[in-house]
Formats: sequence, C-alpha cells, structure tokens
Amino acid sequence: MKKKTWFLTMLVILLLVAGCSTPKTSQVQDTKPADEMPSGPLKLSFYLDVPLTDEEFDKIFSKPIASKYPNVTLELIRKGKGMMPQDLMAAGIVPDIILAASTTVMNWQGLGMVEDLTPFTKGAGIDMNQFDPAITESLKMYTDKNEIIGLPYVMNWVALFYNKDIFDKMAVPYPKDGMDWEAAHELNKKLTRTVDGVQYRGLDPDTVDKMGFGLSLDYVDTKTGKAKLDTPEWKKVLETALTITSIPGHSIGGSSIPNFTDKQNTAMIVGGITSDLQKLHSDGHPMNWDMVTMPNFKEGLGTARELDAHYMVLNKQSSNKQAAFQVMRHIISDDVQNIVVRSGRLSSLKQTEEHKKIFASDLPALQGKNFNAAFGAKIRKNHYTTPYDGQGRTEIKKALTEMQQGKDVNTALRDANERFVQYLEKEKK
Repeated sequence: MKKKTWFLTMLVILLLVAGCSTPKTSQVQDTKPADEMPSGPLKLSFYLDVPLTDEEFDKIFSKPIASKYPNVTLELIRKGKGMMPQDLMAAGIVPDIILAASTTVMNWQGLGMVEDLTPFTKGAGIDMNQFDPAITESLKMYTDKNEIIGLPYVMNWVALFYNKDIFDKMAVPYPKDGMDWEAAHELNKKLTRTVDGVQYRGLDPDTVDKMGFGLSLDYVDTKTGKAKLDTPEWKKVLETALTITSIPGHSIGGSSIPNFTDKQNTAMIVGGITSDLQKLHSDGHPMNWDMVTMPNFKEGLGTARELDAHYMVLNKQSSNKQAAFQVMRHIISDDVQNIVVRSGRLSSLKQTEEHKKIFASDLPALQGKNFNAAFGAKIRKNHYTTPYDGQGRTEIKKALTEMQQGKDVNTALRDANERFVQYLEKEKK
C-alpha cells in the first residue's frame, strides 16, 4: 500500500526533530553493484534493531560469511542505552547493515539511512519473487517508487502451544489446528479452575494488539492519515480479548511465558516460544507439550498473524556498500536459509517441501511435534504500517485495561481514538 503525502511530510519532520546531522564517514563507494566480494581485509558492522542472541547471529551470519568470504569480519552493534539510532548519528558511527523488523524499517527511512537496493538486485540478477508472497506484497507499502528497502532473511511464526499434562489432568481434549477464538475460549473455560490447590489459567491469548494482527488492522487511516481505532473491527478484537481474560480465575499474575514454561500453571499460550522450550529441554526439564495453529477470528481463519519479517537494510551512509550487499546476498542463499529453517524459524524464501522436512531439525525439543502449527496457516500481509503504530498499540491495550475495570467498549474505544488523535496532532507539529 502506497504512502501518502502526509506521511512523507511527517517523516521529514521526524528527521528534523531528531536534530541529527549526516554521520561523518569516509567517501561513500559507487553504488554500482559488484558481482563479487571486493578483495582485501574488510570489516562490516551490523546494527541489531531486532531480538537476536549472540548464538543466533553467529549461526546465521558470522559462520556462513566466514566460510564464504574469509576476508570479511563481522562486527555487532547492539541497540541500547547510548547506542540508539540518534546516538549513532551524533557520534558518527555508521553501521553498514541494519537488521530491522517490518515495523521499524520506516523509522530508518525517516532518518535517511535506507539505501534502495534495486540497482544492486538487478545487477546481481536477484528475483524478488523468490521470497514469500507476504513479503513481496508488504514491501510495496514502504515507498511509492517501487524501491527495495531491504532483503528479508527470516520470518517469525506464532502458534498455540499447550501443556498436555494439564489437559490430561482435567480430562479435556487437546486443541486442534484451525480453531477460532470462540473454540479456544471454550477450552479456556474448562481449564481455568483450581485443581489440587493450584489455580490454572486456560488460555493466555497474548496482548490484545497482537490479536489484532490476525486481521491486519490499521492504526492510521491510509487515505486521511487520521487515527483509526474506533472501528467495528477493533471493537470485535477488544470484546473477544475481554471475554477470554475476564472469566473468574483467569488472572494468576506473573509473566506469561514463565507461567507456561516454569510454573506450568497455564494450559495454552499464543506466541513464539520455541527457544524457551528448547532451553528447558537442554537444562534437563523437558515439558510434555505440543502445538497447533494459532486461533483467529472467523473471517481470518486459514491465516495466522500478519507478516513479522526481519530485513537486512543497507545503510545509505555506508562506505562498504558493495561488500555489504554481497554479504546480504549470501544470507538469502538456499544454503544459509536452510540453516535458518533448521533453527526453527521460517525462511524468507517461498516455503518448500524441503523446508518442511528439515524444519527445526537442530532443536531436539521440537522433534515429533505438530509442525503444521508453523506451516498450516498462511502469513498475512502487513497492515498499513506507520512510525506511530507503537502509540496506537499502547492506546488499544489501555482501552482493554479500562474495559476490565468496568468501562464499556464503545467509550473505551472512543477515548483511545481521541488520545491517539491528540498524539498524531502533536507529532505533526
């Protein structure tokens, strides 16, 4: 979906407000793509704007690149205090490649740090149609000029994970693939009760804004640039979330994932928690669990959440663009993408039968599990994403909290929308 004039204007305003000057760099190389890696020792820096452990970076990036290009050394820059994007610009630190999520790429565009990869991909003969259709479709929303803002290297997936021991204890049938939220809530009601002195919660549906990802709901109107929270669709999401979370005994306190993996007092949880389950297994405390496709609203059945892809973005200020692109090009190769898949994540490339065969083969905790949970629901294309969605999500979550405290859904949505309107007006100024 194409951005409108108002949105481009606000991106410019964001850049001005940031008060950041162009980073001090050496002479930027010609952007004409080279088909080979430049010779001689090279150091390329990656800035992490996504969650990624040192082990994952080493497995997906460092080792494959060291094997393919021995002359290249990768350096990692982690996001954090004193190392935020504006801090980098002020200090003249220029990461060559930025690892950004679908929802954060526009922030980097606003800072003028996203290189259009079109000439690089054309010169290297890269067909963008090799990627998952959700990616190629969502790439269109970032620019009106058919630019390529980055190369995707992984897609995250979400499922409904369940503790088989709790289901067995309460003699409740296991969940199935393809459930809607209503069916999931029926199980929730049977499982949310006290047994042997332990209060169990049947279903942790994740946050209400993420439930909205199942319908690809906008926060900002694509035509007017105005707040778009007070809609029938968001009303349905809030009412469903309230129904699930307000039954007696549902609130058990504590953090969601530890309640499922450590305390094991939650029967079902929606999310992406394979790394947590693998850690339990590695520590000698494996759970008796399995998974099914995540629940969705009836009009969204057959699909999971919208796209959560991570991109390699070439920094426009980099002085090593040709080398950086060759690194990015190798990461999307079949060999490296197979490493991604064996690690239990979805390839950014179109899914194949081979991917299904090798999926999560490096994770002992996932052996014998229902992998249809990852492959059986189509990933949705993104909603109309803007840099202001974070505040929109905050307002939706606040609206649910107000409803749990007694406010009716119409008032809660109207108030949330009004607060978001004020936020957008302030940002425009």
